Amino acid sequence: MYASAHTYNLAGNSQTVSGRVLARSVNGGLTWSRPVPVIPDIQQLKGETANGSIAVDRRNPHVIYSVMPVFAADGAEGTVLFTQSRDCGRHWGTARTIFAAGPGQVTTGHQLLVLPNDQLVDVFTLINTRTYAKTVAVLRSTNRGRTWSPPVLVSALDSTPIADPHTKILVGSGGTLLADAAADPVTGRIYIVWQDARFSSGAVNAIALSTSGDGGRTWSLPANVNVHASTDPALNEQALIPSVAVADGGAVGVSWYQFRPRQAGPALLTDRLLAVCHPAQRGACTAFGIPAPLTATPFDFTKAPVLTAGPSGYFVGDYMFMAAAGNKFVDVFSQPAGTAKDVVFAGLAPASHRQATPDGAMFTRPRRAGRLACSRRGSGPEALRTLHVRRGWGRGQCTRGA
Repeated sequence: MYASAHTYNLAGNSQTVSGRVLARSVNGGLTWSRPVPVIPDIQQLKGETANGSIAVDRRNPHVIYSVMPVFAADGAEGTVLFTQSRDCGRHWGTARTIFAAGPGQVTTGHQLLVLPNDQLVDVFTLINTRTYAKTVAVLRSTNRGRTWSPPVLVSALDSTPIADPHTKILVGSGGTLLADAAADPVTGRIYIVWQDARFSSGAVNAIALSTSGDGGRTWSLPANVNVHASTDPALNEQALIPSVAVADGGAVGVSWYQFRPRQAGPALLTDRLLAVCHPAQRGACTAFGIPAPLTATPFDFTKAPVLTAGPSGYFVGDYMFMAAAGNKFVDVFSQPAGTAKDVVFAGLAPASHRQATPDGAMFTRPRRAGRLACSRRGSGPEALRTLHVRRGWGRGQCTRGA
């Protein structure tokens, strides 16, 4: 098992040095190796790194791929770097640029997928820093990273900022920039989800999904996953921070946070929901069943930590994580619980789920897993245990001493 993280040193509010490291675990995450640099540290005058992604080769578990965005020192232009390790992450090749976004454009939210045919697909958000237009895009490599295609544009990302109607504090603001992706382990069909307000003329965020059955060359028009929710702005059923996974049998699961409607009090009651789609003959999946709650009871989003820098506002993490375990989905998410502002939970759901039960009884009760590490500084193994797992975790079969 591998964990990778963006690291940096701070002087005031500025990053003086930034980089990326990787640690290994050979006992299921109980203990971790000392982190190894994936790329040499970058001095601020030459730019800075941001959150990237790692993935393990399907045929050779010793080979690990990594992509990461780098911003120019003035933040006006971004590039994407690619590198790989052939010895379980102990040593890394020289990173090289696979995409230059051009003046006024940067990338974020990278997620690297390895398809069953060994093709690599890097899913990310392309941001125009002048107009703030956001576009979900992919880079493709058909030869294990030796060469890469130009970016393929999937769709505009039309999310709208969410604010607490009482305090006007932003809610989950980092999620307005990000998408999540997964691939069918048999067919390689790719699914991408993100929060988007296009279905209500920009008023309320829903969860959009686009899929590709040809390795990312072409993409379907975005479909609304949570069609059960109202698009009436007065009900404020905002949906945010989605995750997606594909089970062994081909079922597609999508999870997300959603506000409860008609809230008059100061609390901002929120559920973590899961909806499942069963595609015919493992084809495109767009029709999802009625979602069921992964949270045993709704939680108050206003009890989450409030950040004043970066993704400002109520913060439960920029990314959550969902994976398929056979024909079940495991969703790892964060919520305030009791007096703790940052607790991580894991919920388990069968892929056979088609519609919600009144009390969510089809789902195991979410298990408390630990505290959310809001700080991303530090270089020790504990500093790698953040909620940015979707962009930084991979599985391999390296053994101790391999």
